[in-house]
Amino acid sequence: SCRTLIVQEALLIARDTEIATRASLAALAGFFGGLADLDGPKAVVFLSGSIVRFGGTHLDMEEVARAAAAARVQLFVIQPNEPRLDATIRNEPTTSTVDSARRLEGLEDLAGATGGELLRLSGLGDTAFRRIADLISAHYLLGFEPRAGEQNGKPHAMEVTTKRPGVTLRVRPTFVVDDPLRAPPPALVPETLLRTFATHRDLPLRA
Repeated sequence: SCRTLIVQEALLIARDTEIATRASLAALAGFFGGLADLDGPKAVVFLSGSIVRFGGTHLDMEEVARAAAAARVQLFVIQPNEPRLDATIRNEPTTSTVDSARRLEGLEDLAGATGGELLRLSGLGDTAFRRIADLISAHYLLGFEPRAGEQNGKPHAMEVTTKRPGVTLRVRPTFVVDDPLRAPPPALVPETLLRTFATHRDLPLRA
C-alpha cells in the first residue's frame, strides 16, 4: 500500500513538473514573439533552477529557437547556485548527483537550441554577469541573400566558422526568413497592441 502511494505521488509530481516546464517554454517563446517587432539584436537573460526533459520537450525547444531566431535574440541561460543540503535534510539523498545532472540537462538543451550560453552562478554571481556584459558590448553584423527556397518562414540550418585561433563563436543554429507572399500582419487593434513590445506613438482615429 505504501509503495503504491509513493508511486502515485511520484507520478503526480512528474506530471506537474512537465506542465510547468512546457508552460515556461511556451511563455518564453511568446516573449520572444513580442520582441520580434523591435528592430536590432537583443540579449535576454533567463534564470532558472532547472528544465526537466520530457517526451515532447524538444518540440517546445524548437518553438523557442524559432522565436529567438525571428526576434534576433541572444539568450544567456543562468542556473542559480543551489545548495545540495539544507537544514531540513538530515542525510544526503542517494541520487543527489543524478538529480543535479537532470536539473542541468534541460538548461543545456535550451542554450544549445538557441545558440546561447549556459552559465552557473557561484557566490554573488558577479563573474557571470560581467561576462554577459562583455559579450554583449559589441557584435558583428553579417548579411546574406537567402535563396528562393529559404524564404518560406521555416527554420534552416546555419553555421558560421572562423580561422582565427582562440575565438569562440556563439551563433544561432537556425535562421528564419518570412515568405514574401504570406498574409499581411494583423491589424493594429487593442488586442494586437497588448501582445507586442513595439512602440506606437500614433493612434488612428476614424470619424
